[in-house]
Amino acid sequence: MFFKFKLDDWQKQYIVFASLLFSVLLFIVPERSHDGDIICWLRWMSYIKTHGLMNVYNSDTEYLPAFQYILYFFSLSKDTIEEVALNIKYFKLIMFMIHLGSSYMVFHFLYRLAPQINIQNGIFYLLNIAVLHNTLVWGQVDEFISFFMLMSLYFILKGNTRFGLISFLLALNFKYQAIIFTPVIFFMLLPVYWGKKIKTIIVDICCLVLLQFAIFLPFILSGKIGDIWRVISTLVDSQPYISANAYNIWFTFIGSEARWLKDSEIFYFFTYKQWGLTLFFISSTIALFPIFSWSLKRLLKRSVNELNLNMALLSWGVLPLIFFFFCTQMHERYAYAAIIFLVLYSMIAKKWTIGFLASLAYLLNVEAVLKSLSFQNYSVLIFDSKFIALLFFIVIVLCLYELYKIASKENLLKL
Repeated sequence: MFFKFKLDDWQKQYIVFASLLFSVLLFIVPERSHDGDIICWLRWMSYIKTHGLMNVYNSDTEYLPAFQYILYFFSLSKDTIEEVALNIKYFKLIMFMIHLGSSYMVFHFLYRLAPQINIQNGIFYLLNIAVLHNTLVWGQVDEFISFFMLMSLYFILKGNTRFGLISFLLALNFKYQAIIFTPVIFFMLLPVYWGKKIKTIIVDICCLVLLQFAIFLPFILSGKIGDIWRVISTLVDSQPYISANAYNIWFTFIGSEARWLKDSEIFYFFTYKQWGLTLFFISSTIALFPIFSWSLKRLLKRSVNELNLNMALLSWGVLPLIFFFFCTQMHERYAYAAIIFLVLYSMIAKKWTIGFLASLAYLLNVEAVLKSLSFQNYSVLIFDSKFIALLFFIVIVLCLYELYKIASKENLLKL
């Protein structure tokens, strides 16, 4: 079973170590954050305190419902919004607890699905500098996607499709960027559901509908459900620029002007947005072909092995990177969801270059924007946008190379 009352030795050790980390962090929570995000958190919490959770979408919030619950419960910790503001740095502790949950899942993943690997390797995610920077310095909530999407992959690989989809739905309710995983989940589940009874499929759908209904319930009861759809509909093109500080292919060719140039501008007969989507669809098709081939062969009951674990991790890891690297309107943090899968792949495959470079590229990009370390000179090579974009590109190429090498061994390159 996934949850047990009797703990294994590694679980006991993890709980002790995680508890010590959390206890230490209580006294040294970094003061520095991304000011713009923190101001937003406070403004929305103030609105919730004044007008109630169900009315939050009358404010300027652009986050999905699950995150509003987090803001709501944190706002209850103090009587006034002024007191909340004085203790806002402790909001990061919520993110850190989710990080501890993600790290536990990494250890559990290794223990259950890769027992040949030393479970202590999980420390490389628990203490990953890029992850800690995002969680404790920037103060963002991207770790929710990592936590729920790794749970989703774990449950799907274990054959528990219902909990796999529930985890995916929870990730979507925190950050809409989780939608990028839809095609890879579809290909993994298609041959599974094809052989299931209609009753099972209906029950799974009902579970998802009921969960989404429960998340929306306060807004439904107050007649505010339309406000959620209004916000969701405006998420696309909310910042219609070529790049919102994502050091990707566009920063490479256009430079810093990509931050303020509209992606509706024409570039060789098409808009930058159209070029970005075209490159994304082409590259994601290349990345998804091996798992599509596996899915099709399983569906047609041809001779094919169980899904290769490393191929699954690479597929789930490279998709967010491709999304980040080629699409327009990308923020500097949109590659974050790749890290947990690529670091886990590096542990299992014992190929540390991919996990290291992915973490390094992400860390350099967000630090170049936030400048939390207050270096005297950020105009050095390691913080140069073209250098960081090159690191991201190298990681994508390495992922595709390893992915197709595995696919070749699994006889998946021919349909």
